[in-house]
Amino acid sequence: MAIDIPAKLQQSKLYFANLMDKYVDTYVFGISVSDCASDKTEYAYTLIEALEYQMQKGLGIDNATTLSIYEKLDCITPIYNTPVTIDESLLTPISNNPISGLVVYFSEILGNPYDNFNLSTALGAKFNNPTGLSTEYLDGLGDPQPFPAIPDQTFTVDIPVSLSNGKTLGKYLTGQTVPAIGKTAQEVFLDIAIEALNPTVTLTSSTTISFNQTAISNVLNFSYVINSLGATVSTAVLQWRRNNTGSWTTLSSSTTTPNSFTHTLTDTAFNTAPFNYQYIVTDSASGTATATFNITPAAYVAPSVSLSALAVTITSPETNATREKGNISTNLSGSVTRNSVNVLMTSYTLQYSLNNSTWVDIGLAVSLSGSSQSIPITNHNDVLLYNADVIYYRVKVIDSYQTYLSSFSTGGNTSVSFYYLIFYGPSASAPTTSSNVRALGTRQFVPSLSNPFNLLTGSTYNIFTAAMPATLSISSVIDLDALNANITANYILSTFNVLDYFGTFVSYHVYTLTNATPYSESHRHQITRI
Repeated sequence: MAIDIPAKLQQSKLYFANLMDKYVDTYVFGISVSDCASDKTEYAYTLIEALEYQMQKGLGIDNATTLSIYEKLDCITPIYNTPVTIDESLLTPISNNPISGLVVYFSEILGNPYDNFNLSTALGAKFNNPTGLSTEYLDGLGDPQPFPAIPDQTFTVDIPVSLSNGKTLGKYLTGQTVPAIGKTAQEVFLDIAIEALNPTVTLTSSTTISFNQTAISNVLNFSYVINSLGATVSTAVLQWRRNNTGSWTTLSSSTTTPNSFTHTLTDTAFNTAPFNYQYIVTDSASGTATATFNITPAAYVAPSVSLSALAVTITSPETNATREKGNISTNLSGSVTRNSVNVLMTSYTLQYSLNNSTWVDIGLAVSLSGSSQSIPITNHNDVLLYNADVIYYRVKVIDSYQTYLSSFSTGGNTSVSFYYLIFYGPSASAPTTSSNVRALGTRQFVPSLSNPFNLLTGSTYNIFTAAMPATLSISSVIDLDALNANITANYILSTFNVLDYFGTFVSYHVYTLTNATPYSESHRHQITRI
């Protein structure tokens, strides 16, 4: 019969499986078997391993050692014509040290002594050194050679995942497929147990950019930490663009971490568009993360302006901001301070307005230089404004940025309000002239005086007067200290002109009450006006 090594190995494994089945019966069920069965099983296992090793080395039946092993297997192996499924898990030696039997078995094998030595060494490495510490064998010339690599088995199909109640297979969810084709079991297990974790990426900068700073030097600091198990960095790219638009330009592709980069360029004037930066890191497991950072130039800040508007002369109840009608002579002064360091101030101009809308220059523009400049006292006393109810003031400032915009900034806004007065009080004689009215002891601005107000008579004079612009009239006078007597009719009206502060005649209603004698004690005349 022709020699067929694969068929012989198949028959031998079936024979060995039957022997092992008997030992399962012996150790599990206590069934007695022949005492020599152990030797047969050991002998068959060793010959099978030896013949498979020879075949893996490519030493066929023309090799004497292979032929001798084949003949011994042929002697002990029955013929199996019906295919039988072999339990590969049973193809293990019985004794703890099956190599001990090789001394006897190999003394009976006739063949090339070098092949015999190699076979014995290889089997010894398998049985006694499962970690693979034996790595060489002797070739036909007696020289050491590395053992041939035995390829691992790989999957021929992918693994679909179908689990209940939210369970997962490692990183794979129900409905997903584990890509297993062409991979070893170890590779598949590693793929299931390990997934790409995005790197930890940072991008920072302490750089600040002043308004209209054209020499740009942005210092960027960046770093990363690879989190995927066993992965290394693949790429690390620092990029920039402007104003959140356009494509990204690469500044650095260094994978060094931590790292820094200084981005320099000459910017255009008055550009406040932000500098956009991003740092993208990708690892060898395809984990990726991006850090972003924006550096925005400071916005323009108009110059600070302080402005005071002080009356040249004031008399109670006047203040600098509230004066009698016609008291328009005002001293203006203040200062202008630059706030955007890279913007040169050019000039300032004092301005006024009667309606806070239409502005008129007061004199000519005054040149500015340096970071701060005072505004010297400038008197504003335009006689055409004598009848103004309010005058608004401000400072118009022009700098290089405002020139660029064909515009200007303003500041220091303030205003002065002007009102008519109400004059009232006791007197020795009834007022008949402007001077008499203005000499009365108490005066108050029309909008500031309460309504009603009290005229205190005192106990010296017997004549009492209340004078107010002719747009107003007295509606009642009550003597609070005479049982609330209504004495309105006792106040006699006369109308004549009273000069305001500017010297303009203003029509006034002058109400006067004359008693025969002064009160023994001061009375309160409560006056209501309409």
